[in-house]
Amino acid sequence: SAFMVDGAGLGVNWSVDSKWRSGCGSEWGEVACDEATISQGMVTNSKNNVSRGITNDFFELRRVMSNITDSDTIESMDRPATKVNQWWFRATNGRMFCVMSFFNSGSLSGDVILRQLIAVIMACEAVGSRVFLFACDAGGANQGTFKSLRGNKAIPDEMVWLDDEYIRFINPYDTSRWIYLTHCSTHNLKNMRNRVKESKADGSKCFLDANGNMISWDFVQQIYNEEQLLIDGTGTPTSGLTDKAVYPDRWSTMNAQHAKAPFAPKALFVMLAVIHRELNVSKDEAYRVVDHYKVIKELEVIKNSGMNEKAARMIGYFTTVAKRLWDLFKARCPDNLNLAGKIATFEFFAHTSEIYNLRLLKMDELITWANIKVYKEQAKKNLTYFSDLHLAMIKRRKDKKYSADWRMTGLPGCTFDILRITVSGFFGYAEYLFQLAKTSPSLPESVNRDFAVTPAQSNT
Repeated sequence: SAFMVDGAGLGVNWSVDSKWRSGCGSEWGEVACDEATISQGMVTNSKNNVSRGITNDFFELRRVMSNITDSDTIESMDRPATKVNQWWFRATNGRMFCVMSFFNSGSLSGDVILRQLIAVIMACEAVGSRVFLFACDAGGANQGTFKSLRGNKAIPDEMVWLDDEYIRFINPYDTSRWIYLTHCSTHNLKNMRNRVKESKADGSKCFLDANGNMISWDFVQQIYNEEQLLIDGTGTPTSGLTDKAVYPDRWSTMNAQHAKAPFAPKALFVMLAVIHRELNVSKDEAYRVVDHYKVIKELEVIKNSGMNEKAARMIGYFTTVAKRLWDLFKARCPDNLNLAGKIATFEFFAHTSEIYNLRLLKMDELITWANIKVYKEQAKKNLTYFSDLHLAMIKRRKDKKYSADWRMTGLPGCTFDILRITVSGFFGYAEYLFQLAKTSPSLPESVNRDFAVTPAQSNT
């Protein structure tokens, strides 16, 4: 039978390779889930609800009807399984395994996810896989689960870096430990791109910075279109922007590489070059990466991190440049609204890039005991920028000039919440692991006092 009660997964598909232990009693890491559409039918034994494989029955109505008439009586609440919520465990040492899969008919609720989460945590903990983080995308049901786990408390608008009560819950298996919460960085970046690309001359939104300057996707389109004229469609654009990144369709919208491209350093450097040209910035006035490193390498937090030039030189570079651009703008052409919009757009993209492209999606740079303070301080600066935008948008609610359109001038409140949970939750998880590793009298072999956390754990 391919029918089951919605959300049920009693014949759970979970497995653990016990060979990895070989003397190691436990491993530390996270559980994550993601819901996928079943392209074909799942063959399930209706007697014990155990999944047996995949069938093409769902594409052959006659066979589906035959299955219905030949099987036992179908309960009134049974529905065809069309989705599967897949759960896996990922350790700090990179080891991963599938834990459980729960099937549903497309109406997965936050309450059901919560029950699945508890079952997954218990299963992992029972075999020595210690859970310290829960990661998932920010779909409606998952947001509901996160809200339940923080006691249904609303997140204060004015809070930049979230307190622990909003980003962690007690481990149901071991109540002496915490489990932190984070949303998937890849999904979040796509969400940010989807929001901001509608802010343009003919778009459905009009994002404004804290000073009322427009943040516009038109600037991205301008760069792409001008490059295409120069390379005649046959060369490689300097910005790295492609048609699918700038004008995404329903399919390319889901591609993570296309979502990252507008916020990538290459694209930001081209934006910067355009703004420099319009501001008449000379070569001697330009603030280069090498200039930035000369400044930050003298900071105590950088010295203590042990980071080399390659790792440290880009930290806060683009957002520092944005501040310098505003100084030049005010001094040279304060009435040029078009240029103000380009600088505002660059600043928005710079902060987005420093959160995602240059940190949570940068898999080749690990977060360690030594450098986490550097990365966290920069992340706080980035979140402060988005907090200022959010509070400015809320303030417009009382401004008659904007009337009911004030919501169109910035990121939705739920998107801002997701951003704060993602950043605060992931760094909270990393700090918690480092703290435990320092104080734990006996560590598993997979965790040592030099271990690091990969940004990959912020992604599902």
